[in-house]
Amino acid sequence: MFTITLKSITIACLVTVAWVAGASQLIDLLVNFETQWFWYPLALLYTVTINEYFGHLCCGHNMFKIDTNRMTYKILAFLNCVDHAWGPPTSMALVHRNHHMYSDQGTLDASNARTHWYNAGFLSPINYLYQPVNNFHDAENYVAAQTLTFKHIFDDPWTQFCRTNSHWLTIFYWTVLYLLLPVFLFKIVFLGRVLISVYTQFAGLLGHMKIPGGYRNFNTNDTSHNNLIFHYLCLCIFPTVLQNNHHGMKYTFEKGHQHRFFEFDLSVYPMRLIRFLIKKNA
Repeated sequence: MFTITLKSITIACLVTVAWVAGASQLIDLLVNFETQWFWYPLALLYTVTINEYFGHLCCGHNMFKIDTNRMTYKILAFLNCVDHAWGPPTSMALVHRNHHMYSDQGTLDASNARTHWYNAGFLSPINYLYQPVNNFHDAENYVAAQTLTFKHIFDDPWTQFCRTNSHWLTIFYWTVLYLLLPVFLFKIVFLGRVLISVYTQFAGLLGHMKIPGGYRNFNTNDTSHNNLIFHYLCLCIFPTVLQNNHHGMKYTFEKGHQHRFFEFDLSVYPMRLIRFLIKKNA
């Protein structure tokens, strides 16, 4: 289903800019790794924080009640929207449960990277120009249930403002960074946007294929596998790369931490900090 609008074209162009600039930074990093290596963990932590920890685990899995009035939430919601990867928060809140209900079941799975490679797999500019038709089972009741569960996100004015105006906010955000802190724009934001595209392949596509080194801890009703090579390449801070753990333990932060002695999951520490900063007090 084509979605050719001014907004979709604008975002596709912005993502293309981020891809080209980020790829250039990645090449420079690899060529000059001895002197540039530190940008890798910094860019990775930035993109994983706003997309994986906040967008995916907090807004997609509803692990705890979020206080949308917290300043930390507002900052993360803004960054999640203008990154154009695993955002906006409303999209993850609406569709991600469907992926866990119907994982690897063709078009029933909203995040099936093998069916929608151009969408979920690469997080590419095409994502904003063409949206795959998803066969949501019992769509009316599903959408109603998700809207109720995440009412605090859907009803939050700031979240809706960032979602609606994400293209203009992105241009503003990038312009300010380019003028005041260009190194952060290129070495963190753009490099991070390319890294999340690559690592989404590790989790969404390769994480659902049995490739050498892959293994399963949980007998889930899908083809999810863990792969330690990808996990360690992500510095053990991107827990979804342990895809079988993620599907078998989808409502816990500790995707691999101490489950097996070699599955170090360092994401538990920044995740606990985020939970402390945005969790709604009882």
